[in-house]
Amino acid sequence: MEQKNAIMLSDALNHTQEIAKIGSWAVDLINNTGKMSQVAYDIHELCSSNAIDMNKGVEYYVKEHQGIIQACLNDAIQYQKPWDVELKLITALGNEKWVRTNGRAITEDGQVVALEGTIQDIHHRKVLELERESFIERMERTEKLALIGHWQWTFNPEKIVWSKGLYDIWEYDPNSPPPSIEDHAKWIHNDDVSLFFDTLKASIATQQNYSFVFRAIFNGKIKFIRADGTAMFNENDEHIGFFGTALDITKQQVVEENLRRANDELSQFAYRTSHDLKAPLASIKGLAQVMEFDLADGNTAEVLKNISSIYQQADKLSTLVVDILELAKADIKQGDVKPFSPLLLMNEISKNLTGLREKLNVEISVDIQEKLIWRAQHVRVRQVLENLVTNGVKYSNPAAEKKWVHISAVNHELHISDNGMGIPERAKSELFT
Repeated sequence: MEQKNAIMLSDALNHTQEIAKIGSWAVDLINNTGKMSQVAYDIHELCSSNAIDMNKGVEYYVKEHQGIIQACLNDAIQYQKPWDVELKLITALGNEKWVRTNGRAITEDGQVVALEGTIQDIHHRKVLELERESFIERMERTEKLALIGHWQWTFNPEKIVWSKGLYDIWEYDPNSPPPSIEDHAKWIHNDDVSLFFDTLKASIATQQNYSFVFRAIFNGKIKFIRADGTAMFNENDEHIGFFGTALDITKQQVVEENLRRANDELSQFAYRTSHDLKAPLASIKGLAQVMEFDLADGNTAEVLKNISSIYQQADKLSTLVVDILELAKADIKQGDVKPFSPLLLMNEISKNLTGLREKLNVEISVDIQEKLIWRAQHVRVRQVLENLVTNGVKYSNPAAEKKWVHISAVNHELHISDNGMGIPERAKSELFT
């Protein structure tokens, strides 16, 4: 009966080893002989009738792992140190296979006389494990490049999980557990806290995905975070948690803000440019009208004089186009600062407006010291002053007996005054909007 039980126990053990793909082995160091179980032979893809070459045991493993198994054997023999490692094996048929091998030293009278252990085929599990590790590594690299992270919050039991990318975005210690939702909310900008929680509540009520942008504060600086996610429900339609992603769009927001600012500056530039072009065109139109009257009166001398003035205004337009190109560059980067005479500048502006001021009968007077020199961007200063003087002439008061525009300067302060119609009270509030 005992023999029968022993046989049954042995059969059960062998069956268990086959299912778990675990084989056993032993090496007699005194006689240099070894033995393996049938499962161990199967793992090596060897026939059980083949003799085991104890001198080539290490060579069963791939080259990069031979040093590891050799060190394990040496430590076991010298220090009776057991081992348990996962290595890649090369079978008798040339196939590579992941195995888990462990062993220990057997001693007699304090001397190591044998080694014994097990070997397990873990190839399928190990391949899946390595693929998972590779996937996690790729995902972490992707999240880092894209400045994105993901998270999950489940309720029963309560558990919060963060990806490495989310730790990076929130600048949180990756060795610490994720903070609670209450602590996490402390990083959200005060004006966006309600938006954050109201959006999550709406996702529960509607069972729809959510997407919104909120601000977070880190060490006194603001980040813009785009949150996307969904409320999770079980098969009974019970709310069990949330899953979502967080994308750091701070750089994108800065780019968009710079683009908006650039578009605003472009609109202002277009307005200034059109204003600058109108002045010489208005002078040319005014001179042409005067020429019509002079031709009708037969005053050819005045006609020739006005033709010369038209040429001057055309030259002015040509110069203005060049200046506009320079101004466009100046809007991108600060232009050269050079010394110039404000008196000569104002005299030039007055001369360019000859046709317009004669048509409207407006007198321009300039009171600036000849020795006064300014250092500034000449194009920008001329643009501003020409706009002011042109408006003073163009919007002169038709009812005034004497219409005038006066320009004076003291050091770096310049004053332009006129007795024109002025700005209506209702429009003053919109003057600089």
